[in-house]
Amino acid sequence: MSEGYNPSSSMPDKTALEIYYKTLTDHQLLQLRSEAGFTADAESALSIELAQRNLGSRDVKRFAAASERSKLRDEVAERGGGYRRLGFEFFGKGFLNEADRSANIEVRTKWLTISGIPVIPIASYRFKRAKESGSSFSTNTQRNVVSRVPLYWPQVFLTFAKTAAAIFGAALQT
Repeated sequence: MSEGYNPSSSMPDKTALEIYYKTLTDHQLLQLRSEAGFTADAESALSIELAQRNLGSRDVKRFAAASERSKLRDEVAERGGGYRRLGFEFFGKGFLNEADRSANIEVRTKWLTISGIPVIPIASYRFKRAKESGSSFSTNTQRNVVSRVPLYWPQVFLTFAKTAAAIFGAALQT
C-alpha cells in the first residue's frame, strides 16, 4: 500500500488524509475548508492540519472574501468582439439609490454585444468610481467592482431605447 492520498481509491483512511493534507499549501487548505461534504475522518484531519498551521476561522473568512472578489473581477472582464463579432461590454451608468450616489457607487450593466451593439443584458454590477489624477473618472471595471445586483431594468430599457434610436437614425441617413 502506498503512502498518501490516492484519488482513485474510494475512501482514504484518516492517516492517508493527514499525510495528504500536509502536502497542501495554506491556500489549498483554506480552499478545502470553504467547501463542504467531507467525511468525519476528512473533516477531523483537515481541522488538525489547519490548527497545526495556526489557520483559523478568520483566515477562512478572509480567504472566502478574497475568492469572492476575485470571482467578481473575473465576471466583469469586458471582452469586446469588434466588427461582426460577439463580445461582452458594459453600458449605462446610474445609481441604485441616494446612498450609492453619495458613496460614488454606480450601477452598470454587462451586455452580450454584436459588433459593439448591445443585444442581450447579462447582469448588472455596482462599481466604486475612483478619481484619477487627470480629473475624469476611472473606467477600470475589474479593479472597482463592489457587487453583482439583479438586472437594473431602468438602465436596460434605456440602453435598448438608445440602441434602437441609433439604429433608426443610421437607417434614415442611408
